[in-house]
Amino acid sequence: MEQWIQIVAQQLANKTEWYGLIVAFPEYRPDLFKTLAHELNYSFYDYRETEMAPLGMKAADLTLAELDRTLFETMQAGPTVLHNIESLLVSKQNQSVITWLTEFSTKPWGHNVVLPVVILADAALKLQPDAVVDLTQTTFPEQSLISRLMH
Repeated sequence: MEQWIQIVAQQLANKTEWYGLIVAFPEYRPDLFKTLAHELNYSFYDYRETEMAPLGMKAADLTLAELDRTLFETMQAGPTVLHNIESLLVSKQNQSVITWLTEFSTKPWGHNVVLPVVILADAALKLQPDAVVDLTQTTFPEQSLISRLMH
């Protein structure tokens, strides 16, 4: 297991109950997010593809309360890495996004939930230290062409 994955796994293992963990990445790398899910033996859930894309332009009307409802339903299946949640979050008012991120780690999801962030990494890093893993200074292997085409 790569060191950056071990850091995330250790942070999850330090908790005595299920919770949400935000992982701040230096760049948008769906291949790394999928690798993280695979290595942790978590499900991988692409919110934009599953929930937003079918709605087209109406996706911007989704509320953060609707996001939570969808996530609570999704989490019933087990621990999950959430992908592309930022697609919705960046369309909302800044303070409501900060509030949502702040509450993310304390919500009773029912299973561990990992939320990779890139655009909101700076905001996330201002939250409680145990709610966020900072990988923004981590150097990752370059993404292969095949991986880029698949993601």
